[in-house]
Amino acid sequence: MNILVVEDDELVANLVRLIFEREGHKVTQIADGGEAQRMISKQKAPDIVLLDYMLPNMSGVDLLKEIRKSKTWKDVPVIFLSGRASGADVETAMKAGASDYVTKPFGIHDLADRVNKLVEG
Repeated sequence: MNILVVEDDELVANLVRLIFEREGHKVTQIADGGEAQRMISKQKAPDIVLLDYMLPNMSGVDLLKEIRKSKTWKDVPVIFLSGRASGADVETAMKAGASDYVTKPFGIHDLADRVNKLVEG
């Protein structure tokens, strides 16, 4: 499985990368929303995107809207990983097209289960 992690908190991003690399998955890590946006038009879509809500240069919600507009990325499952746990934030992400929403701190096994469920169907 190819996983794109868009997360500006280096500790969280490294933890997520280690979790999935240990299971044999390929993980690409990006810390900037603008950089991730440029990737949408240039690279093959991953199997899933793990996306932070608040990012430098472009919010996670705005990036998700770009993903949903892309012909090749539009059907990729996107899970938000965020410290923002208000109902309004979750609702905004889900209305923008999020597949799931996980609040930080999160359980490692719970995140892995959610990813596998979305990718494997």
